[in-house]
Amino acid sequence: MIDTYIKFFKAHEKILIGVLASFLIYGCVANINDRIASRDNLNFKASVIKTQQDATVNAAVAQQYAADAAKMQEMQAASDAKQTALNNQIVAMATALIQQQKKDAVMTPTELTDRWNILVPTADASVTNGQVTLPEAGAVATVQQLEVVPEQAKKIDALNQKYDLESGLLVQSQKTNADLITQVTGLKTTLIDSAKKCEDDKKIIKDVAHKRERWFAIFGTILGFAARGAL
Repeated sequence: MIDTYIKFFKAHEKILIGVLASFLIYGCVANINDRIASRDNLNFKASVIKTQQDATVNAAVAQQYAADAAKMQEMQAASDAKQTALNNQIVAMATALIQQQKKDAVMTPTELTDRWNILVPTADASVTNGQVTLPEAGAVATVQQLEVVPEQAKKIDALNQKYDLESGLLVQSQKTNADLITQVTGLKTTLIDSAKKCEDDKKIIKDVAHKRERWFAIFGTILGFAARGAL
């Protein structure tokens, strides 16, 4: 029985050695390629996770940007309406000032001192024998000048309100721009990660193709040795 095996081995020595060598080579190459394929699979899975994370972050940023843009639009509309009202108020105050100064010019001494005391309560203006204690022209000029004080104070208040509105718009605009920049940066990151994902996917496809080619090569080698042995 042993002699039969020995004769069979000697008769097919080259074929058996070739088959054994082919399997050893295949095993080594397959082990290396399997490691490469495993690494590529891990990279691909990591790329998928990273892409999903990027998509989640970008969706949140896009939602925040939409909310900021809506808030900005709302604030802009409110600011426009408020500024229109303030401008109308300034015009109305200027008109009222001119009308009041015209009234001041034709006031009686008592009316003039009353107005004077309203504008400057500490002035204690009075009328003696139907006359103010100051020359009437001086009193008129003084009252007309004093009319400017509350008018200017109202203008300053209106300007302060405009400044507050514009400052709020500036802050909101800066936040909106910052969110937009973050969104664009996130989209760029997503594109990069998607490209990496595609590359990892290509590697997996190549690994599968290489594995298939290895099988064909092994079978071809075995058939080649078998054909040589037969010849």
